[in-house]
Amino acid sequence: MLYIVTPTYNRAKELCILYKTLKSQTCLDFKWLVVDDGSTDETPLLIAKFQEDSCVAIDYLKKDNGGKHTAYNLALDYMSKIDCHIVVDSDDWLAMDAVEKILQDLEKTSNKEIGIVYPRYGRDSSPQWLSDNVKYVSIPDIKLKYGLSIETAIVIKNLFIGQLRLPSFEGEKFLSEEIFYIRLSEFGKFLPLNRRIYFFEYLEHGLTNNLFHLWKKNPKSTYLLFKERKKYILQNLSGFNRIVELFKVSLNEQALSLATSKNENIPQELSVGERMLKPLAYLFYLKRYK
Repeated sequence: MLYIVTPTYNRAKELCILYKTLKSQTCLDFKWLVVDDGSTDETPLLIAKFQEDSCVAIDYLKKDNGGKHTAYNLALDYMSKIDCHIVVDSDDWLAMDAVEKILQDLEKTSNKEIGIVYPRYGRDSSPQWLSDNVKYVSIPDIKLKYGLSIETAIVIKNLFIGQLRLPSFEGEKFLSEEIFYIRLSEFGKFLPLNRRIYFFEYLEHGLTNNLFHLWKKNPKSTYLLFKERKKYILQNLSGFNRIVELFKVSLNEQALSLATSKNENIPQELSVGERMLKPLAYLFYLKRYK
């Protein structure tokens, strides 16, 4: 079974748009799993109405508000190991033949591939994509190895996930999904395919500006991200690319340490090279956090 997983929080209006694209699919062989992260709007009533329509098979779960990553964990607990899933955010939408193409593409994968990765398309923009020479890829490599800072749509075979879940920290409600994909990379790679199946509303600089605010509000989760990313870089990258990516991690780490007032969140040990970055990290801090 293919699950379309949508974590949501107070997005009733946006869910209506997504639902229209789901009930218009050329293939209805899927379930829409909506995980409500404690919405206080009309989301429960809206989903009940969708279920009454009987156009799409819908499973609805509601939980206390804890952040998208905790909603995703609940979805992973709910689905079985023989299922596959793709996360579709509440404010995004799918092409009418998306499910049909996903199911066809899954049939082309072998037991070695843990899923498929597609680029997300903006309403009026086309993203760069991997060379045809790249036959298999881990999700972190799309950015770290191939230099593509793009949004992706990821279909995962649940069999490979097992008990892998995103960690959570008390008082923090944001954690980067990159941590999940870094850890998932230990189990295999994805088949990259450039198909126009997933669309989102592109906001220039929107994610970047909001990201640093989220990092500052969720320092423990963010330092874990930096730790996992650094470990991945050391194990999987080489040469100049490795040096550049380690430089970026250290710069972000030190800038965040200047932005947070909680000393327990600040890394205690810095290498000689990292100490030399302090002046530059301060300038980065002034630009991103002030």
